[in-house]
Amino acid sequence: MSQTVARLMSFARIVGIQSRRGASAVSRSRDRAQDLVEYGVAIAVVAVVVLVAMQALGTGLAGVFTRLLAHFSGLG
Repeated sequence: MSQTVARLMSFARIVGIQSRRGASAVSRSRDRAQDLVEYGVAIAVVAVVVLVAMQALGTGLAGVFTRLLAHFSGLG
């Protein structure tokens, strides 16, 4: 009887180790997925900020380039 109990305990330890390994793999996978989502949100925020800045500065930048073009056209 004690040999059967020893085998069952050994099996339980092996299964426990494998299930913990599986749980850590799932945890790492979730961490990676969370990191990807956070990077995606950060990229989206940066894109929105750039678009808003371009909208706000668009007419001013167009004036600068128009003056530069006029200046360089007069040189030739």
